[in-house]
Amino acid sequence: MGATIFVGLLWTKSTTKAAVTAVAAGFAVGLVCFLDQTLRWSLAVLSHPYMHSFLHRAPLVWVITALVMIGVSLMSERPDPEKVRENMFRCLDQSWTRISDYRIWAALLLLCTIGLWWSFR
Repeated sequence: MGATIFVGLLWTKSTTKAAVTAVAAGFAVGLVCFLDQTLRWSLAVLSHPYMHSFLHRAPLVWVITALVMIGVSLMSERPDPEKVRENMFRCLDQSWTRISDYRIWAALLLLCTIGLWWSFR
């Protein structure tokens, strides 16, 4: 779900069909990861020693979800730019003169996420 929101907010070519498909794919991949760990299936892709923790499997699910959303968006008809214009980030409130570009906030969020993942690995 996080990847869907992230890609949907930062990429104007994303579509509704891609978001629904990505959420379903992310749920399915997450369920497979959960069942693999719970039922000890030992799937080849997830049997690497690095993939035993759910914290290491979560970025895999995130990347797969983002790739599904991007792929389905590229294969779908592009949304009407007039409809998308009001839904996308333009910039923060004009009173924020120091950091008004949303891409800086997105990069900071990504760095914080990586830092938290690294500290709890």
